[in-house]
Amino acid sequence: MALRLSWPASLRRWRRWIVTILVLLAIRVALPFAARPLLASQASKALRAQVEIGAVELSLLRCGIALRDVSVRPVSGPGSAAAEQPMIAWKRVAVAVRWLPLLRKHLLLREVVLESPRVAVDRAEDGTLNILALVPPSNASAAASPTPGARGTACRAGFRLAHWCGSVGAP
Repeated sequence: MALRLSWPASLRRWRRWIVTILVLLAIRVALPFAARPLLASQASKALRAQVEIGAVELSLLRCGIALRDVSVRPVSGPGSAAAEQPMIAWKRVAVAVRWLPLLRKHLLLREVVLESPRVAVDRAEDGTLNILALVPPSNASAAASPTPGARGTACRAGFRLAHWCGSVGAP
């Protein structure tokens, strides 16, 4: 005969809440670890560069995310000196959005924080800037206006406050 564990009588009516809270807590703890490689791969695809993220911090109540030790390196051949130094780097990037506009499919940024941003801009021999490697090439067909009958989900974005933490100038 198997031993069956049961809840104490005083906790029986609370067991759904307790289990729900424990599951939400486990998701909250695991989410940053799962989000870091996903964010890095999606940013690498969008920028066509190697994006590295040190840590992800979530603030669910404030509806925000912070990324620590972010660096963007150009994709180049092995052994090149350009890949050693990041093209763009931040000590911390934090974004917080407002909750209520999300229900109306509007993205309203409450706060954007950039701590210790570093950008290494170099001009090549042909006169182009290295930072332009992150910009996708323009296509004449992509610039054409969409058809009038096409419908999609509209989403507006905006922000009200941005903080700049760091100094501007040569190191």
